[in-house]
Amino acid sequence: MANFDYLQPILGTSKRNPVFSVHRHRMTGDYHVYYGLELFEAVPCDDENPQSKLMLAHVHNTGVTLMKLQEVFGIDPRTILNWSRALKSGSAEKLSQALDCGKNWGVCSCSTETRKTKGGRGPEKSRMPNRFVTRTRQ
Repeated sequence: MANFDYLQPILGTSKRNPVFSVHRHRMTGDYHVYYGLELFEAVPCDDENPQSKLMLAHVHNTGVTLMKLQEVFGIDPRTILNWSRALKSGSAEKLSQALDCGKNWGVCSCSTETRKTKGGRGPEKSRMPNRFVTRTRQ
């Protein structure tokens, strides 16, 4: 069971998304996604990690708006929409192409490095810590 003292809520439930919430673990920096009160997954806060991209696609597909996700996570809404559509398509090829880890996709809300946006329109600030400890649920 998670120690809730270390979790900071960053995305709560709403009318459109009544059950999923996302919290940030203060010690590890990981995102903890909850379905109701049950831990659904723990994902590293890393804008290049496919797990993080999939988490945002899943959360968007549950009804969270693109603007809310951009506000909380700092990722371009078009990029999140691309991931969501690829996930919904059921095509492994489309999903693999959308989650390409070799590209700079935008800005993560936890970094201080500068990255180019997906369209190559120039640098944007990113607040990503250099290291993450990934914890998986057993």
